[in-house]
Amino acid sequence: MVSPKRLLADVRADVGQLIGCEVTQLVLDHRVGLRLVRFEGEIARVDVLLEIGVTSQLSDEGAPERIDPEEPTTLAGVLHLLRKRIEHASLDEQLTLVVRFDDGAVLTVARDVRVESWELSGAGVNGVLIGPV
Repeated sequence: MVSPKRLLADVRADVGQLIGCEVTQLVLDHRVGLRLVRFEGEIARVDVLLEIGVTSQLSDEGAPERIDPEEPTTLAGVLHLLRKRIEHASLDEQLTLVVRFDDGAVLTVARDVRVESWELSGAGVNGVLIGPV
């Protein structure tokens, strides 16, 4: 059996693979999806989809904006992330994902104990699903 600390370390390693990725596509439906790609030369070393299924926060120099996949009127702030690069990506002990982009915007996705909060899948990562307790 794998210990929770080991699992957290593995997930943090996958989240770390996002650094340097560019947001190449947005998917806005019942979830917020960001396709993230990092090239080395002409080869895509990381090509993943980050899907967010819960209310999250997007902040920059102003007040944080609430992003809710179930409320389309809150999704406009996500649009400016297209073509931005990830400078920092981390995961805390409560499995909150924090992603900082090259324009200073910060996306924060906290774990929800009732539903699947976020998922990372694709080439270059092992795949992560942060769901209910």
